Amino acid sequence: MLNNSGDIGFSPFNRWKALYHCNEMEQIAKGKFLPPFCVCTDPSNICNQKCYYCDSREYMKTNNTIMSREHLLKLAAFYFDWGVKATIMEGGGEPLVNNYIAEFITKCHTYDIETGLITNGSLLKKYYNVFVYYLSFCGISFDSPNADIYRKIRGVDHFNIVTKQILTLNKLKQKYKSKLDVNIKVLICQHNYKKIYEVAKLAKELGCNGVHIKPVATLNVPGVTKEYNCNYMKYVNDNIKRTLELSDENFNVYFVLYKFGDNMDELLKFKKCNVSPISGVFGADGNFWICYNRRGIKGFKLTEHYPDPYEVSRIWGSKFHKDFINKIKPANCMRCGLTNYNEIYEKGVLKDSMFKRFL
Repeated sequence: MLNNSGDIGFSPFNRWKALYHCNEMEQIAKGKFLPPFCVCTDPSNICNQKCYYCDSREYMKTNNTIMSREHLLKLAAFYFDWGVKATIMEGGGEPLVNNYIAEFITKCHTYDIETGLITNGSLLKKYYNVFVYYLSFCGISFDSPNADIYRKIRGVDHFNIVTKQILTLNKLKQKYKSKLDVNIKVLICQHNYKKIYEVAKLAKELGCNGVHIKPVATLNVPGVTKEYNCNYMKYVNDNIKRTLELSDENFNVYFVLYKFGDNMDELLKFKKCNVSPISGVFGADGNFWICYNRRGIKGFKLTEHYPDPYEVSRIWGSKFHKDFINKIKPANCMRCGLTNYNEIYEKGVLKDSMFKRFL
């Protein structure tokens, strides 16, 4: 089995990264909500693929929208005024369906707001130059070593299109000595669990900086049980060493399994959802969701950011906001992307189990 400590070096996926934001968490403990240091921006609730495990499937059915150019640029200005330091474009849907992404990224750059992107990679060629110069990271959801498996997982024949565009992006990155970090994001499922090494090997051949591997959320896949997840994860664990051997100074392999139990169910080692004020989602539908894992889910919409994004800052930290968070029951959540932050908040900030004032 892979060491499940979560200590995977100085990487974006190290669980102790939460300690960078101890100040924000200490302020939450005092009842003061600082502006979130990072928010999600969903430029689109439309997608050009049909992934069978998509957690936004139902959301997109009722909210098939694309954010306007005017509002995207308005959000960039608002982020600067509010004090947001970074934004991740994801969704919702496929961010690059929105034709104004380049202007949004450029505008954020002028405000010294860092930008990251999660994409399926099929529309990369529209934005090569902007990405190379201004984007901090590009995570490409690409969990297949060949066109057949790709079609089974993603419901479209984009395999060759995506591989060519990833290769071109990485070549341009090298040509211009860009610091852009390009990672392949792999969700382990019943179609690819025997092919994880091959996916990682392909990512390396395409010139990516690394591959980020974790189990698909069981609740996203009809008919797939936790026991089934456990069976194929046993197979993956037997082959992890081989995949990790692909790592070198230019390529990283990240198996992020420390959030999951033996049956690949999420481990929630905290009682309350206290740290949601460090982030939030500006949805393409004009709604502000307090959790990026629960966009589109009733009970997680705090307010609306359209037509006036400043409405979010006006309600931020209010009694209404605090009462809203207190009603959330983590046990009912599909998964929690902030599980480590919540655990560190309860055990490190509230309880001070680590005796922070001592060496």
